[in-house]
Amino acid sequence: MTKSVWLKSMLLVIASASLMACQTIDGTTSTKDGTKLAGTVEQKQMDMDLLSQLSRHHWQLVSAVDAHNKPMAVLTALETPASLTITDDALGFGVNCNTMGAQYQLNDNILSIDTVMSTQMYCADLDEAERKLSGLMQGDSRLSLFDDNQLIQKTADGSTLTWQGKLTDEAKYLSEGGKVETIFLEVVPKLEDCVSGKNQRCLKVRKVYYDANGVQTGTGEWRLFNKAIKGYTHSDNLHQILRVKKYITDAVDVKGKQLTYVLDMVVMSEVVSQ
Repeated sequence: MTKSVWLKSMLLVIASASLMACQTIDGTTSTKDGTKLAGTVEQKQMDMDLLSQLSRHHWQLVSAVDAHNKPMAVLTALETPASLTITDDALGFGVNCNTMGAQYQLNDNILSIDTVMSTQMYCADLDEAERKLSGLMQGDSRLSLFDDNQLIQKTADGSTLTWQGKLTDEAKYLSEGGKVETIFLEVVPKLEDCVSGKNQRCLKVRKVYYDANGVQTGTGEWRLFNKAIKGYTHSDNLHQILRVKKYITDAVDVKGKQLTYVLDMVVMSEVVSQ
């Protein structure tokens, strides 16, 4: 829920004290004392709290049963578990092939998804699992979050998906008092010898800058980059631009600032002939 919607909700609470009856956010009528309306606002706050917890974690599917409590092997037998991520305005999910995503609404613990968008790669043995997960995610689902970071999703057809949450890198580092910076790095295909002289190969990168509309406004100087980027695998035939999260922590047991780089997204990727 956006800040403006929350403010409107609070104004409705104030107005209820002076009106005999009014419309709640969900269209029902409250009494003069505003009891029902206050309950609606409280539920909205609960939805915001739930969303905050959901967005702080990456979710992996650990169990999937149909409406008759029979396991759905097409989803549970995957070599790499199905995944789910949720942000303030969209969610993404997949079975380690295409990236699927959708906008959603969260009201009274009900997750509502209409149209699912997807990339169009051929996934061979994963196609059936992908179609199944996409179908289950659409419609209305009831969410229940437990203290052990386990998320239970009751789907529209009565199936039950159980997801296990793990803190995102950003949530982890921020909880430790760190800072985060988003940078864009252009990476050339060919690795070069690092200047350290330790028989080490380095990425050749330069920073890329964008304005608020996503239009490229400039680039930095080329330099050798000897840090690991978590989640990134270099390919010597790809010219890429990466969106990277740079986490800065000041560990008490280590001298100086500690930098950790995590791949957030591949913005551009093109094949370069050798």
